[in-house]
Amino acid sequence: MLQEDFFSPLIRRACMTAVWHHATSGDADARFKQWEEEEEAESARLAEEEELLALWPYKPSGWFDNHFDIKNPRMKVAKTMTMLGVEEGGDLGASFALMGAALEGEAAGARVLEDLRAMDKHVAKEALDFVVHRFEGSSSILAASEGVHISDVECLAELKKLILDDVQAEEKDFCDRYETVMTSWVNERTEAVGRERHRNTEKDMRDLAVKQMDGLQKQEEVLTYFENELQIELMSHVALEKTAEKDEEIRACTKNPSTSRSLDGGLAGWRTSRYDRYLRTLHPDLIDLRAKAGKNWLPVPCRSSTKGGRWSNKMYHMVDYHRVPWWSV
Repeated sequence: MLQEDFFSPLIRRACMTAVWHHATSGDADARFKQWEEEEEAESARLAEEEELLALWPYKPSGWFDNHFDIKNPRMKVAKTMTMLGVEEGGDLGASFALMGAALEGEAAGARVLEDLRAMDKHVAKEALDFVVHRFEGSSSILAASEGVHISDVECLAELKKLILDDVQAEEKDFCDRYETVMTSWVNERTEAVGRERHRNTEKDMRDLAVKQMDGLQKQEEVLTYFENELQIELMSHVALEKTAEKDEEIRACTKNPSTSRSLDGGLAGWRTSRYDRYLRTLHPDLIDLRAKAGKNWLPVPCRSSTKGGRWSNKMYHMVDYHRVPWWSV
């Protein structure tokens, strides 16, 4: 019922046979009783529990679609028999639709009996007996069953005959279609494997080419170094000499600031050395050199000179008040 898969007459009639046995043997009613007991036990358990208030993200709408929301196993069997009967048609289909309505309930069975009588439909005697015996003593069922035409069809025998005919008629066609599908599947898988193998081969070749290029590049670097070894050594020597000259300039600026004004064509070395010397004069507890190294002045609150007199303190006061470097005063 949930699958609604009725495209194949063979599958549909095999399902009809299984559902017929399930309904007439009482298994559907037994499953319904077991489900009903479980539902009652669950309701009793929930009734004994303490009521809790909870916040739900949405409010259930209470919608019941009468198909996927069905939990009752007997209702599922009833709807399955009804749908199979409608798909089959004829006297056999009418018999199955009647039995499905009877499993659904007394009102549904009486309604289907009246419809069959109004449409002058024929049903199997065993299907009508199933309904009358199920609702024995029901006046509505007895009244609705009067005048219903009885067919001479026997459901199980008719189903068996139809299944055998379908098997004989469809066996060769099914085998041919199955062979075609399997052949197509094998060809498709073979092509997919070939494409995958080709991609793997290309990837391996690319990886090998990259490794070879890396090896050649390293060899070229080695050969190039030995070819240009003299030039590389000369460049390294020149770089070391420039670094040594720069260090010498910085040391000269530190020792004699007045001579550093002409170095590098400006006052950069002089300013750097004076600023470094200014930083070194400050007490380490009064300044965070790492956090404020990017500034060109570092104000220190409540500073007083350890050497000198009143004029030194006045200079420090002006520096701290105007927040400027001390050499600008």
